[in-house]
Amino acid sequence: MDLIYTDKNNVEIGVLKNYELDLAFGSDENNFELVVASDDNVLVIGSHFYFESTEYGGVVDAIAIDTEKSEITYTGRTWHGILANKVIVPKKNTDYMTLTGEANKVISKLITSCGLGDLFYVLNEDSGFYID
Repeated sequence: MDLIYTDKNNVEIGVLKNYELDLAFGSDENNFELVVASDDNVLVIGSHFYFESTEYGGVVDAIAIDTEKSEITYTGRTWHGILANKVIVPKKNTDYMTLTGEANKVISKLITSCGLGDLFYVLNEDSGFYID
């Protein structure tokens, strides 16, 4: 499976070949560590990487260079980590946000309301589930 990487504007650049990747998920983690040889330094702060059509990927928040090992270590938040740091805020003068409707449309509204519409997409297809 190809590990695709982007620039900081989320424009696909290529496929990362030789790397070590540790992705962590859970209530207290949701981060990653990606290690490459110094010669393979292709990411910058804000770059994304992902395995296409999976939930695995993230955004680079920090870069560390180990000159003794000739390695670059990228660290940051996984997609789960990005979502975990968002807060759903109800409209002004309301105490709650209530959404009903077809599940994919509801999820799409939530993603958009969190300002993540450029990073995440939701299928337009009818999921067969209705949120009431």
